[in-house]
Amino acid sequence: MDRIQLLQFGMALGLGAAAPIGPVNVEIARRALRHGFAAAVALGCGAVSVDLCYTILSAAGVTRFTHNPWVYWPLTLAGVGLLTLLGISSLRAARSAARQTLVSAGNGPPGNPTGWRPLFRGYVTGVLMTATNPMTVAFWFTVLPALAGTITAQPRCELPIICGGVFIGTIGWVLAFSGIMSLAARLRRPWWLIAADEIGGTMLLGLAGVALFRSLRGPL
Repeated sequence: MDRIQLLQFGMALGLGAAAPIGPVNVEIARRALRHGFAAAVALGCGAVSVDLCYTILSAAGVTRFTHNPWVYWPLTLAGVGLLTLLGISSLRAARSAARQTLVSAGNGPPGNPTGWRPLFRGYVTGVLMTATNPMTVAFWFTVLPALAGTITAQPRCELPIICGGVFIGTIGWVLAFSGIMSLAARLRRPWWLIAADEIGGTMLLGLAGVALFRSLRGPL
């Protein structure tokens, strides 16, 4: 493959990795419905920043380090703990929204965050969610180098081109998905926010359980 084809392959790979339902997409959807486009993109950009850092490390050949139990298990436990915390927070937010709906009949939808601090907190949340996700680590340090090796004779040299395409595909997905969900938020009803928090919280707790179960089998 030439460089253009490698870049296109990376973009397709990035879309394939970003589009499935996972912790980041669940939280992007929940924040877009509750707080709008900027809040969702801030979290998504945090996730993409980690992908970019993992791209650099993967291209540099840092793979055995991530399989070290002293790295793998703290990372896994931190990821499971973060997902559990976010899931519980989402369920509590749903109950709070339900109480507000009963009191105010749903006439006061939550406002969008103002200033840079809420957006920065969302960005940090995206960073932590992605950096501590064992499946993300496995993708960047095991699956992607293996795929690169099957399509190029020089995976170490050409892997950055593929990862650049992955970055473009991933950030494109974040912007598109956040935009769609924020447009849907304009038509929101009070029960939408409750349902989004309930479903999102349940899914985050479920994903925490899946991550813990998969981690028992060790690094991929």
